[in-house]
Amino acid sequence: MKTLKNNPLTMICLCVCLCAAALIAFVTVYAAPAPSTIQACYNNTSGALRRVNSPADCRYHEASISWNIAGPAGPQGPAGPQGTCPACGGANVMTFRHTRTVANTCGPFNNFSVMDNPAINGNANALVFVTAIVGINAGRTNTNPNSSMNLTYTGSASFGTCPAGRWIVAGGDIATGAQFNVMVVGP
Repeated sequence: MKTLKNNPLTMICLCVCLCAAALIAFVTVYAAPAPSTIQACYNNTSGALRRVNSPADCRYHEASISWNIAGPAGPQGPAGPQGTCPACGGANVMTFRHTRTVANTCGPFNNFSVMDNPAINGNANALVFVTAIVGINAGRTNTNPNSSMNLTYTGSASFGTCPAGRWIVAGGDIATGAQFNVMVVGP
């Protein structure tokens, strides 16, 4: 025993062998496939049922029985509705970000911005919700000095320099580069 303790190479080999044996045992247990059947023994006199690992575990007064864990596949169910928002009463919801640019600035005083999106262009009945993206600047003041917003549909006639049949937004941050989150709820 003294020779084992004094020989570091022997101790290292012994530790490596023990670790390898433990690893093999661990992998063997967890790598085994899950059983696909349940094995049990039915007591012929009392009617008791007990789970066992193999039919050989049943006693002389017990019958070996087994059954599959998964039953046969059932028929495929009907397809559900697609592309709807349950919380919106079946309406389709679409979102986009609108950025105010020099090209889309319009109105009698250039204080409106035209939103150009196929979901709302020419659609006076669209439900359009707009929020301005605002923040706090380095001076700890709001970047949106004009907090009131106005969302308007121009209808069949133009409004100042704004084209007809378009949704326009005013207020919020009126500087070029201002951004707005837009949500459109359609039928």
